[in-house]
Amino acid sequence: MNTIKWIIFLVLASVGLFIVLLNTNEVTKPTDSISGGDTIKVNVNRSYYPDGTLKADVEIVDGLRHGIAHNYYSNGKVHTQFTYQYGFKEGNGIWFFEDGTVYQITPYVKGKKEGVQQKFYDTGQLLAEIPFQSDSLMEGTKEYLKNGTLVTRYPPFELQQKSSNSKMVVYKVSGISSKKIKAVKAQLKLGDKWETIGGNTDDDGKYYIGFPQHQFKNASEITVNLTFKTDMNNLKLLSEKLR
Repeated sequence: MNTIKWIIFLVLASVGLFIVLLNTNEVTKPTDSISGGDTIKVNVNRSYYPDGTLKADVEIVDGLRHGIAHNYYSNGKVHTQFTYQYGFKEGNGIWFFEDGTVYQITPYVKGKKEGVQQKFYDTGQLLAEIPFQSDSLMEGTKEYLKNGTLVTRYPPFELQQKSSNSKMVVYKVSGISSKKIKAVKAQLKLGDKWETIGGNTDDDGKYYIGFPQHQFKNASEITVNLTFKTDMNNLKLLSEKLR
């Protein structure tokens, strides 16, 4: 009789332990540690659509995203996939169309875009290559038609001096529709330092950039950078040197 009671106790204890692990949603994975005997605890956080369909999941270690993370369409198909290393995106982030075809690949290093982002048509053909450095858009965006032809014609980026007085030198931006422009910034080299000046819009919505007279006069280099959205809906950076 005692033997039977002991067996029943072990079965109930095992079931209870299984239920606890199931409710905490916790799994363990072996570490790559040389010591070999340690394990790390990996919690998987999940969120759901109102109908109960899985919306997102991400692996958590020590309170930080660490491992694979997904976002899902409402039909259950994967929308995005990222790899995290202790809170930062690392490696390629991948976006998918609902049919599973890849439409964007973005490389990350320590959470910042680093390298050439690729975009694709729903047919799988390359649509665009967009360079980033330390999360900043760089010059060199390339776009391709569906037949593979490189797009070479873009609106001109022009700077024209609008006014100059004892306090300010103002240049207006022309050639590209203000509705397409996302940002205008100037970089001035003053001695060993670089200063950044942001552009503005006038009452008509036209972009201009104003330089304090003393900075404009003393700068050894002046470059104006313009970021705009192309007709193919990609970001492109253009630069114009004033000095």
